[in-house]
Amino acid sequence: MKGLVVGNSQCGILYSAYKSLAEEIRIELDFFAAPGGNGPCLTLCQDPLSIQFKFLSDRSRKYFKSNVTDDPKFKIRIEDYDFVLLSGVGDAALRKQFNLVENKAVVSGICDSNSQRTLPLISKSVYLSILENRLRRNPSCINISTVGSLCDKLGKKLFVQMFPLPTPNLVDQEHFSMQHFGADLGRFLSWRYCERSRLISEIHSATSFEILDYDKKWIRDGFFPDEFAYKDAWHPKVGEWFVLNRLSQLSL
Repeated sequence: MKGLVVGNSQCGILYSAYKSLAEEIRIELDFFAAPGGNGPCLTLCQDPLSIQFKFLSDRSRKYFKSNVTDDPKFKIRIEDYDFVLLSGVGDAALRKQFNLVENKAVVSGICDSNSQRTLPLISKSVYLSILENRLRRNPSCINISTVGSLCDKLGKKLFVQMFPLPTPNLVDQEHFSMQHFGADLGRFLSWRYCERSRLISEIHSATSFEILDYDKKWIRDGFFPDEFAYKDAWHPKVGEWFVLNRLSQLSL
């Protein structure tokens, strides 16, 4: 079985794991990646029937990586693969330098109302409306419909790996900006992750795809375990787990 993995920096984490596990799994994978948590942006090509990267920045083009080609304009033929995995789907890391609602407010009903808060509360419905608007404009999410239409036409399976939860060392990092969630941060991140998955499934309900999800306990906790911690909490070293427990199962 041969699969195509397309994504952002999360794709690189899978590739490193795949190289170390290649002899243990019965699956062949080709990787195409460009950095940027909200991407990449993919377009359809008709001759030949394929997908191609559309770079949103010079940095993204410069750091394009693949184990197949060095050409960032390479046309990827879906018909050459049994399945496609879109890696790192969903809005990117919640960092303080971004103009995000998470840095400005706390979600009502998720956080302890008896705790002292320095920022205002917003309702769940308002927050979810903001999140849905983000996802509808997010290139990594739009790729589901773009690539899905081609997979449907060619009879190929489409899978999605969500942009991950962080590891607990998030709170110790310079870019951490959600101190106002206090002890409820994990609860918020868990709720947000589940709602993001639900919204993506609803937005792309006309497309056939399956989310290859992470361990249910991690999702309930709102954090990946410490054992996956990396210098950047939003890039947990979960590659080997995902390759062994999700991708390798596709060949069974």
